Amino acid sequence: MVLILISACSLNEVTLTSEKNTLTAEEEKLYHQYFDLSDIQKDELRARGYSEKVIANMDRVDFEEAEKTWIISKEQVFYIKNTHSELQNIDISKWTNADVQAYRDTILEKQRLASAPSPEQLAELEKRGITLEIAHQMLRDYIDYDTLLSQPDKVLNDLKECILKDQKEGQDYILKMNEIRAKYKERKK
Repeated sequence: MVLILISACSLNEVTLTSEKNTLTAEEEKLYHQYFDLSDIQKDELRARGYSEKVIANMDRVDFEEAEKTWIISKEQVFYIKNTHSELQNIDISKWTNADVQAYRDTILEKQRLASAPSPEQLAELEKRGITLEIAHQMLRDYIDYDTLLSQPDKVLNDLKECILKDQKEGQDYILKMNEIRAKYKERKK
């Protein structure tokens, strides 16, 4: 499930009721906003032979899980091979969407490792109390580790606090949305 989160500095809290499987009007609205299938997704499921009854019990999370198992289309093969020239002579016609995602994750991991800080930069990050995970996120504001490390401690500490707050609020939000989804799905049974 992919949720677009607003910066922690402006993220509103979602209140949940403590009653099991009872959704407030706000929760019901959030469920439909984030989890309802689009018409395009419903059409895709129909085209793949899913019954109306099964589709009626699915949401976006269920769709994404099912989609991972589907063999990629000829159009996707064409696009992927044009995007990744290293795959030109490789038969990817039996790849699933999950295989494509795993391949792209591998590329991203290689890029992350290639742009890792030097041992000296890593030592300086540690000395300043910045984990590699946090430093990687700081690179969104500072293009490289040298520029990042040239910032005053106050600037980096403030940015670190904001990143940690964003992470916490983002995790809390996802947990709440998952609770809303679970209550909604349980209620439909």
